[in-house]
Amino acid sequence: MNEFLCRRCKSGHMVQQATAPDEMESSDTWECDQCGHTVTLPSMLMIISQLVCGIASGLFAAYLFIDKLSVFMTAMQFGRQLTLDQEAAFLILALLFLAGSGFILYQAFAGLALRKAYRETSATSH
Repeated sequence: MNEFLCRRCKSGHMVQQATAPDEMESSDTWECDQCGHTVTLPSMLMIISQLVCGIASGLFAAYLFIDKLSVFMTAMQFGRQLTLDQEAAFLILALLFLAGSGFILYQAFAGLALRKAYRETSATSH
């Protein structure tokens, strides 16, 4: 049978709706067979790719931030104004990359939590 149970009526099972041929399959739309409640859950492939991309880009951005921070501190010690401005801009850019990686990871964990919430409902009812 189905692995998801409706959270609204607590008794219906969620049935996956068919996707159009031209529709991207980054998320799956499910509909309750009793009350008609619909929910869009991200596919596991999308969640896994978000986790991998978030971790990989986060590691790269962290390395970039640490590297540019050391150059920035050196420029500050020796009073090189041109290098200081340039490295400050790179530090801000690295922080933006870190924030983007954090957002990607947040989206992945939010998708996992949503899928788990529908599965937990199904597991506790049996």
